[in-house]
Amino acid sequence: TIVNLELFSTLQERKTDGSLFSVLDHTKTALGGRLLQLFLHHPLRKKEMIELRQSAVKELYLNRELREY
Repeated sequence: TIVNLELFSTLQERKTDGSLFSVLDHTKTALGGRLLQLFLHHPLRKKEMIELRQSAVKELYLNRELREY
């Protein structure tokens, strides 16, 4: 599934350009990129955990001061 969805590389050319990861990766640091890759490799499946992450993202979106660290 990871290959067919071209999450990390394209099917024909095996390049990272054009993959879903390359489109989503606007991280500022290498650690952020690795964390995004981890999230794509191991998506959340429990409703409670998904809602918890959504709440955290909403809080970061609404509170500019939190994003500056």
